[in-house]
Amino acid sequence: STAAKIRFGAAWLKIAQNGVLQQLVKVHAAANSGGIHSSSLFFYWHRRFLLDFENALMNVDPTVLLPFVDVTSYAPDFSQATVWGTAGTLGMDNDGQCAALTGSVIDG
Repeated sequence: STAAKIRFGAAWLKIAQNGVLQQLVKVHAAANSGGIHSSSLFFYWHRRFLLDFENALMNVDPTVLLPFVDVTSYAPDFSQATVWGTAGTLGMDNDGQCAALTGSVIDG
């Protein structure tokens, strides 16, 4: 719903402002440089990472959940999915707007 997208965007901006998002980015970058994306532990690690990310959003607004993205709708090239944003960064477009606010993330 539009209201859920607005709440998601507001929570995203709040964790960006309070430094929590930057901490999560650093955790992800460190794991990536350590090879987690090519590790057999990737799915376990990433599931926990997303849980921590969702919990950070829910600390701002308990009604916010990570949106579901149907990756099959972008086959065969998920790298071109609008969820990545036009600036090539997850969830952000060229204006720094959250993808949830611009309609790039689907409900589900």
